[in-house]
Amino acid sequence: MSRLILTACLVSIPLLVPLAAFGDLKVKPLRGQIENKAASGGPETTGSDLERNRIELERERFEFDKQLEQKRLAVEQLKAWLSGASILIAVLIGVLMVHYALKQQEKRARSLFELKAIEIVMSSNNAADMVSKAKTLRTLFPERLSEEFTRSIETLTAST
Repeated sequence: MSRLILTACLVSIPLLVPLAAFGDLKVKPLRGQIENKAASGGPETTGSDLERNRIELERERFEFDKQLEQKRLAVEQLKAWLSGASILIAVLIGVLMVHYALKQQEKRARSLFELKAIEIVMSSNNAADMVSKAKTLRTLFPERLSEEFTRSIETLTAST
C-alpha cells in the first residue's frame, strides 16, 4: 500500500516542484505530500513504514538538492569564466589599438622629419651647399637618415 501511495505522489503533476530549466534532474514531490497521503492510508501503514518513507523521501530530497546545487554551481562557474574572458578580450583590444596608434604616430613623425630634412637641404642656392647639408644631417641623424638620402642628393645635384 505504501508503494501505491508513493507512486500516486510521484505521478501527481500539480504537486511537483517545477524544474524545467534543469532538464536532466529528477523531479521529486514536495516533502509533506507523502507524509499526508501515508497518514490517511489507514491500518496498513504503521509508524515504522511512515518513518521509513519519510527517511527515504529526505534522502531523495537531499540528492535532488545536491544535484540542483551542482547545476547552479556549474552555471555560476560558466558565468565567471565568460565574464573574465570578455574583460580580457576588451583589454587585449585596447592594448592592440594603443600599439597601432603608436606605430602610426611613429611613421608620421618619421615622414615629417624626412620632409623637414629635405626642406633644409633644398633651401640652399648651390649644389655644393646641398650636398654639404645632406652629409651634415646624415652625420647628425644616422639612425633616421639612410645613406641613400645623401646619395640621392648627390645624384640630384650632379644632374643639374
